[in-house]
Amino acid sequence: MKRYIGVLMLFLLYQCRSDSGKATSEVEYYSALGDSITKVAFQTLSGALKSALQQGGIENAFAVCNRKALRLTDSLSHVFHVKLKRTAHKIRNEANAPDAWEKSVIQRYLAMQKEGKPLKPIVEKDQTGKWRYAKPILVKPQCLMCHGEVSPQVKALLAKYYPNDQATGFTEGELRGIWSIQFP
Repeated sequence: MKRYIGVLMLFLLYQCRSDSGKATSEVEYYSALGDSITKVAFQTLSGALKSALQQGGIENAFAVCNRKALRLTDSLSHVFHVKLKRTAHKIRNEANAPDAWEKSVIQRYLAMQKEGKPLKPIVEKDQTGKWRYAKPILVKPQCLMCHGEVSPQVKALLAKYYPNDQATGFTEGELRGIWSIQFP
């Protein structure tokens, strides 16, 4: 129930841009909206994975991730009337491959991380003139089970669910990928 209330609140935020009907600036507007959408998306996906782990262990989490992750982001795309996805430079699921704009953003983030600069959301227009939002996804300790140095069990599950996986060998704090939003 709390999740649906959160989605409703974000929808209202989206519809009520400001008292005057216009955001203070388009960049600030899309930045705030992107932050809100990715927060709901992260909570939804991480909640589904935590629940799957608790209910059936790592194999169940892989099955849920494989079958439901794209559907969850697609459903949130419809709720918010945006194109929402997760992508990375080392992909696990080919359906999440980055487009040209996302590749550019990922390369910028990788360069910034190498230089020790903080990674913050990016809001800009792409080559088609559409507003885009990207937010870095950094590896957290709980991500390492499936994205770090993985166990033989996880290797077997990767071979089963993601035979072309590239998304292992990460360390805590490293750039794992990005949330990407394309606004209409």
